[in-house]
Amino acid sequence: MTTAPLHNPNRETTDETQELIDGLKSFGQGGEYADPTTDTAFKHLLSPAIEENKEIIKSFLNTFVPDFAHDAVKDVREASIAVPPLPKEKIKQTFMDMHVVSQSGCHYVIEMQAHRHINFDERVLFYSASTFSQQLSETELQDPMWYRNLKPTIAIQVLGYDSNRALGIKDKISDSLLERAKNNPLPQGQFMKHYLMTDTHSGQQIKHLQMIQIELPRARHNVFPPQKDFSLTDWWLSVFKFAPLYTHEAIADFERQGIVMPSIIAQALERLYFPKWNPREIHEYKADTIEKEKYVIEFASERAEGKAEGKQEIAKELILDGMPLEKVSKVTKLGIEIVAELAREISGER
Repeated sequence: MTTAPLHNPNRETTDETQELIDGLKSFGQGGEYADPTTDTAFKHLLSPAIEENKEIIKSFLNTFVPDFAHDAVKDVREASIAVPPLPKEKIKQTFMDMHVVSQSGCHYVIEMQAHRHINFDERVLFYSASTFSQQLSETELQDPMWYRNLKPTIAIQVLGYDSNRALGIKDKISDSLLERAKNNPLPQGQFMKHYLMTDTHSGQQIKHLQMIQIELPRARHNVFPPQKDFSLTDWWLSVFKFAPLYTHEAIADFERQGIVMPSIIAQALERLYFPKWNPREIHEYKADTIEKEKYVIEFASERAEGKAEGKQEIAKELILDGMPLEKVSKVTKLGIEIVAELAREISGER
């Protein structure tokens, strides 16, 4: 039997914390649970450095990595970030949000990428290969058969964009994702990609280096409000796509309807519960949210190019992402009546 998060909604918070929480409402936040697609909240949710998070990250990995159906992750530990010695003044050194090693020794590189940029896939492959190649210690490399100690490296990216709908980004180099998505689009209803080395003639696979991508905009749109028949995958998608829409009152109402949240999802929401955060974390989260909103406005403006049809497509995406209708109207410069009608259309499609 599982219950809603264990926090006390009447728990006292400091004046500074409460002021910060209230201020987040102007950015479309409900004031209770953080959006896990922001850097601060994503790390707060899944960081294995915190002992209580270990069950959460194990559940996340076992849910979204296909091979775990037969080889479940039983334990994880935080690992140092393995990257090549790149010039610090030219590149961000801590490229990945987290790097963990499972009980079996498998390496998992996990990253949240809300905004698309050119050659992102190539970048994560580069760093994943670096993690794979640097996993052995100097002592282990002294073994003549050191290569027998190599363990798989799996890079997991939670993405805030739909690769099938990607438009070109102006740059001096070509946008490689466009060609991949055009020639081999994701099938209808599919929201995950799984890359691994596969022989085109025999189908034989080498699984020691893999990439898994979860495209949230393509994920099931009917994951909020939750339903009685939700799978654990549905619950995880609901948290990633709609955490700010959850409230203490809503969760209590779901329970009255017989919709009982799995305990691990309750723990995940607990990690996103604002009143338990310190002021520094909330300041960082607010900065993330402001940056995300600026990107949405700039991207929507550039992509719509002043065309009503383009603006409506952008509006639909923002509505599905949970943005308040008033803000969608402001971002796309569409009338609130049009935005409301688009919301009704989307609701009818679910």
